[in-house]
Amino acid sequence: MKRLGGMILKMKKTKAKRFKDVFGQYIKNPDLEPIILDSEVRLIEINQKSGAARISLAFSDFIDINGIQKAEKIISEALGISAVIDPTYPPNTLNEGCFPTIMALLKRRVAAVNGAFEGASCHIEDERFMVYLTHGGLNVIQTTKTDSILKKLIQDTFGRHIELVFDGVTEVSTESREYRKLMEEAEREAALAKETAIAAMVAEPSDRKPAAGKPVTPGKPADPTKPPADGLPIYLETARTVLGPEIREKPVPLSSLEPHGGTYTVWGRVFDSEVRSFRDGTKLRYTYKITDQTSSVTAILWLDVKRDKTKISALEGVEEGSCIIISGVYEYDRFANDNIITPKSIAAVAPYIKQDTAKTKRVELHSHTKMSAMDAVSDAESLVLRAAEWGHKAIAITDHGVVQAFPDAMNAAAKAKKQGKEIKILYGVEGYYINDSIDIVQGNESQAFDGDFIVFDIETTGLNPQNERITEIGALRLCNGEIKDSFSTFVNPGKPISEKITQLTGITDEMVKDAPAEQQAIEDFYAFCGDTKVLVAHNAPFDTSFIMAA
Repeated sequence: MKRLGGMILKMKKTKAKRFKDVFGQYIKNPDLEPIILDSEVRLIEINQKSGAARISLAFSDFIDINGIQKAEKIISEALGISAVIDPTYPPNTLNEGCFPTIMALLKRRVAAVNGAFEGASCHIEDERFMVYLTHGGLNVIQTTKTDSILKKLIQDTFGRHIELVFDGVTEVSTESREYRKLMEEAEREAALAKETAIAAMVAEPSDRKPAAGKPVTPGKPADPTKPPADGLPIYLETARTVLGPEIREKPVPLSSLEPHGGTYTVWGRVFDSEVRSFRDGTKLRYTYKITDQTSSVTAILWLDVKRDKTKISALEGVEEGSCIIISGVYEYDRFANDNIITPKSIAAVAPYIKQDTAKTKRVELHSHTKMSAMDAVSDAESLVLRAAEWGHKAIAITDHGVVQAFPDAMNAAAKAKKQGKEIKILYGVEGYYINDSIDIVQGNESQAFDGDFIVFDIETTGLNPQNERITEIGALRLCNGEIKDSFSTFVNPGKPISEKITQLTGITDEMVKDAPAEQQAIEDFYAFCGDTKVLVAHNAPFDTSFIMAA
């Protein structure tokens, strides 16, 4: 293993190593097939930032996509990463039975035309690979270069140079319902691929240490007490050229970029960045994802390692959090499978940060962090540091019924103090009103929390105790705060369990078919409770109503 800038771990092949020799000490799972355990490890690449791993395995025989996905799941769970296997097989194993696996591997490389291959099949004669389509869409396949990607996939995976031919229902009217459905599915798949960063899992390996220079700074200092005069949330007069000629055009919003492309000048804050090396190490690919809060876009720039040393040095400080202006061409990129900007010029610029200019500063006594579900998205640190920057003396953190943000708020106050800004944290919580007209305790027993009591829960076929039945009973006996005994049984409800209930509870008809009936199950539960006089349940009226009805 080789550490590369804290981001990429990569093992290059020096001599043949089997899967069980490399991963045996971490993965002890009898479910892995011998063909996987004996496969040859060609390459391992782990992106520590994203927690994604790419593993190239050479198999002695064909193994289908189900076996591949099973191995990926086992590796992911054992190592705590998201693992993807790139398989290679002997050339003579390529046959028509491999087609579902080939389609699944193709989906990982390009998801935009999955609908075109729905119901498709193949026929192989020598080096002629014929794909029979059933829904048309050949024009979409060719426009997106998926045919070329499929040929390369077969070459990379089986070592076979094939002639790819399409037959069957290849054409469909652009006005037809089938065509619209195909295109809509293609757009959905492309968006999903982008959101889940599938492209990042299959991108080229990187062997370049990421830049460790200081962040780039704008040119002239900005006056933070004055909003920008041109209406943009950035100070154009602070722009400092980082790459290319000086940018003179006023940036336009990212939301105004036209799909058909063109030359634009835009601005944005970098929220993700990456530097990767070409396979032979001669070129570097810089990827910057920026947003101006109206939309987001990816900028990709290729530089020659030897020829562009000055440019490479200048870009070292462009990193996450940098605010930049980009002038370049916005167009469709086949590699990214999306519209991107190819920069001609990049400049660092100072963003406008809203200020509190009041002579007497306020103290916020009602602040929610992202720990308040469905009511806030800011983390505690950003709230505390912003209040400190504005000169506020204190800030209250009052989340909905939780206090998990307290440590972050405390650490943020300490961080602000190191920066010369004092701020006090007011620790609070937004509590909940309990309707005391409803009894939450029934019975006359009086017992301390360290006494002996039973905590129980049930699962049912529905909500109405008169019509539905119990499917499971579980209970724990606690004494002095420790679990002393447990009880668990499935219950045969004597009626089918609906699909919706199975989705909610995970209990199927097969699981309860040999279980005791309600009467026997409840008698066993009573026997477990014994002389214990205190029982505890969440939403107890629901559970007890079913037991009473039974």
